[in-house]
Amino acid sequence: MTGTKVPWLPVPRTWAERLAYALRINVVALIPFFVTLITTRNSRFLSDVIDPTVRGETPRQQIDGRVADNMLPQNFVFAIASARSTCR
Repeated sequence: MTGTKVPWLPVPRTWAERLAYALRINVVALIPFFVTLITTRNSRFLSDVIDPTVRGETPRQQIDGRVADNMLPQNFVFAIASARSTCR
């Protein structure tokens, strides 16, 4: 499977092309993060708990906040690792 080529997927040849390809993939990876942020912010805005420091959130809002908090470092590490892998 490692030797197969996808005809519609261009093969990046230079370092700049590989970096641009990695950054495009990072944008795709950020889409679930932004959806999670929008969901979390809308649920807080539409409820009585706009201020998260009050600690009056529902369990679902707490879990959504933890998921968003966890996704940010994951996306950061993915961006650094994918950009670093293009430098070979």
